[in-house]
Amino acid sequence: MKHTLLMLTILLLFTLPCFALHTEIQDYKNIKFEYENIDSLQNTPLVICIPGFTQHNRSPEFRLLKEYFQANGYSYLIMNPPQHGEIYHRKRMFTWGEREVDDLVTVAVEGIDIFNKHSEVHLLGFSVGAKIVLKFAARPEIQHHLTSVVAVAAPYQIGAINGRFLSNGHKGVEGFFSGNSARKRSSFLRLSYMVFPGLFRSLLLNKESPAEEISKLDMPVLLIHSSGDWLTNVRHSKMLFDRGTPQQPLAIVAIKTVTHAEDMLSRDSEAIRDTFFEILTTWLKFVKDAPIVRRKSQYNQEFTRTFSHSVDRKNIFPVEKLTELSRPTMHNRRANIWTTQSEQNPAFITLQSVMNRDGNSREFVTIGGKTQQKIIGQLQGGFAWHADELQELAQPEAYFSLYQPFGSFLWARKLTYVQGLKDNSERQILSADLAFLLLDFQLNYGQIRTSSKKDLQLYCNYPLINSPTGNYFAGVTYCQFLDTRVDGKDLSAYLFYGPKIVNTRVQAFAEYHFLKPNNSSIESRLRFGIAFNFRER
Repeated sequence: MKHTLLMLTILLLFTLPCFALHTEIQDYKNIKFEYENIDSLQNTPLVICIPGFTQHNRSPEFRLLKEYFQANGYSYLIMNPPQHGEIYHRKRMFTWGEREVDDLVTVAVEGIDIFNKHSEVHLLGFSVGAKIVLKFAARPEIQHHLTSVVAVAAPYQIGAINGRFLSNGHKGVEGFFSGNSARKRSSFLRLSYMVFPGLFRSLLLNKESPAEEISKLDMPVLLIHSSGDWLTNVRHSKMLFDRGTPQQPLAIVAIKTVTHAEDMLSRDSEAIRDTFFEILTTWLKFVKDAPIVRRKSQYNQEFTRTFSHSVDRKNIFPVEKLTELSRPTMHNRRANIWTTQSEQNPAFITLQSVMNRDGNSREFVTIGGKTQQKIIGQLQGGFAWHADELQELAQPEAYFSLYQPFGSFLWARKLTYVQGLKDNSERQILSADLAFLLLDFQLNYGQIRTSSKKDLQLYCNYPLINSPTGNYFAGVTYCQFLDTRVDGKDLSAYLFYGPKIVNTRVQAFAEYHFLKPNNSSIESRLRFGIAFNFRER
């Protein structure tokens, strides 16, 4: 009898977790989610959570969130996007925020009827999940039912993400493959289901952008971002905030950490985790008690003043110091052309002079690309030249750029045309800024080295260290002509440093080239210069 009881006890201990696992996950029309109404008789407030890539309702970060909701009297609905979680449906692909919005409508509105069961409905999204909640909140039939939206590490546009495997001393790629993250969130097989089927479908179809949705929202919206986010730079939230209308109830907070999205809850210090929850607690109370304000700046200041009383200020980065500058303008020495940012240039006018150690120099000026207007803000023009021995204008060239991001994961961000303006230097070059997942690169095609032959060149700029204020950038560049018969490789390291004074930034920079052309014994490896950004955002 004792042996029988012992065996039953052991069996029960092994089977209980299995039952617990399946009671957490619910299913409606093959959509997986976890819904907990803490008191069905009291019409409690609800928070809808949308995880980021590889996250789900049982990952460590969301266990902490569930404990927080239960302790503070909030019901919760956590959506598991397709292929995320421990129970999944192989026939449903993850579409990176396209169909997942429809899934949320199906479960929340049709399946649970949340707006009739709860007194308040808040949205909380992380990374790609933030993109989903902003798209969901922008639907006309949904807007007037929502109490507030919290978007953590929301991308301004998916194609503008400049993720870095090594950024600010942080091993960003570890965020996907550390013991606390992907391997516990999803197996490698499930990761492959997440990425590849939806990836190829979304290459051209997934065009929804938070930048297009933010100005449509009339409920209070809070943007939270890590000041040193290795994957989605903090400038994304700043650009979303700037994109909102002057009358919107928008607020923005930058937390001093380098982790991405919900990783700040499990892969950072306890102080950072507590800071996040203090901000969330203050926000959920603020949206109920806040006075009606007519300006976005006033609303943001009022919220900042409110949470300052409960949050340790040393863990908060001042948002007024954030910049939209993601990388400096670089001179591609092998092609003798300039490469500005792949995104809309945050400075209305940029001046730059590059000098070799032997005194030779080349200058560049660009204008445009700063405004938010659809046509004018997408155009940019430039002019490059240097003075010859007679102090006459030599090798003058005009630049014309169109910023028009197209695609989802394989992005064509910007096209630039370079035209020589003198008979002896009439180069014609077409340059395309492209991105594939976390890899940014530029393809240059045309009469790069000589007017008698067209070349194709690959150019990459990889920032390793940067400041949220834009005061410094350090990184490497690599370029190669795709013709192995010609020596055209170049590898360099650079450092830019300079503060922003009012709306103008002055940067000094140095660049060292490790490779020297075989046919050049006098070309200097060291270059230095100065750059001015006028009216920088």
